[in-house]
Amino acid sequence: MFPEYDFSMGKNIENQIKYSFNEDTIIIFEGIHVLNPELIKYLETENYVKIYVSNYSGFKDENIEISTRKFRLVRRMVRDTLKRGQLPSKVLKIWNNICEAEDEYIVPFKETADFHINTTHSYEMGIFKPYILNAIKEGELTYENLPWLKLFEKAEEINVNLLPKTTLMNEFIIK
Repeated sequence: MFPEYDFSMGKNIENQIKYSFNEDTIIIFEGIHVLNPELIKYLETENYVKIYVSNYSGFKDENIEISTRKFRLVRRMVRDTLKRGQLPSKVLKIWNNICEAEDEYIVPFKETADFHINTTHSYEMGIFKPYILNAIKEGELTYENLPWLKLFEKAEEINVNLLPKTTLMNEFIIK
């Protein structure tokens, strides 16, 4: 039995998912913390493949740059607003803690992955534009605190309904 994390309540609910498997079963553990050797040792097998999935590209124009980490913040703010009921301002409050944990528990191990997948989509600025500009309009985000958000004003908005059903962007948006 495995727990299931309830994001709206912010806690694990024990014994929610039952799995049965044998030695021929392929098991996929999703989550960037799975790269940590302290967790991998509990698998009690050497038969595994590690895949690191993340954005490797940011966005910029001649004056403004959004780094990959800042764009991960954008992704998280949009996702947490739409799918977890969190306001962007709340995500901003915990962002430094998230980055500190990433630097300690993820960054040292990401280069040990067998494969790396760049999840950056060239059209993401257009997908996230209405969400970011709405958060600015509602006072949840400000250009004073995050001046690089001005780059979203230049992006051409893209209708999320044009995205394929299988896109990774479904992790971050609701169609």
